[in-house]
Amino acid sequence: MSHRVFAYLKVPTDHQDSVASRAREYADTVRGEAGNLRFEITSNGAGESFFWEEFLDEAAFDAHTASEHVADWRTFYEPFMIERRLETVQPIA
Repeated sequence: MSHRVFAYLKVPTDHQDSVASRAREYADTVRGEAGNLRFEITSNGAGESFFWEEFLDEAAFDAHTASEHVADWRTFYEPFMIERRLETVQPIA
């Protein structure tokens, strides 16, 4: 079974444009990873971003989280981040 993750990131609204710009670059890189099946980022325009991630398996997700581009992404947003959540999810229907 694939490994699915829902992530949430809240930043101050004065940072949302720079986060959206950087997120597009980040998403392109993640989508090119071996084992990535799906990676989408949406926003409500109020500083909140929602990430839907699906990987072939837990090992592919672990490789993703250990990658240099994930570290770079975190280094970018953590100085001004308000909240971040990460949930492993499973389909129910």
